[in-house]
Amino acid sequence: MRRANPDVTAGEMSSVDQLIIEDALRLHICLSDPHISEKDKSYARNVLPMVVAYIATNNVGAGFKSGVEYEMLPGDFMFPPRMKIRDILDELIYNR
Repeated sequence: MRRANPDVTAGEMSSVDQLIIEDALRLHICLSDPHISEKDKSYARNVLPMVVAYIATNNVGAGFKSGVEYEMLPGDFMFPPRMKIRDILDELIYNR
């Protein structure tokens, strides 16, 4: 979407960016959970670098503050109730 319409506003991209953040967090959890199969982890290892590159390039997650825990999606079986989103994104970007 960003390539097709370079004039797209941050507000117009916010819902897409939110989904990308959620996917990055899920991939991160997948890789750190010892109960997840190696097959699934293999997929996460292949996809996560592309997601993190997008996050870093487009400053996705800029609205989250470092050290602050945010409530996660209620009823989502993968997310804990609260997460330090900015800290995780920064760690992923740093380690890419």
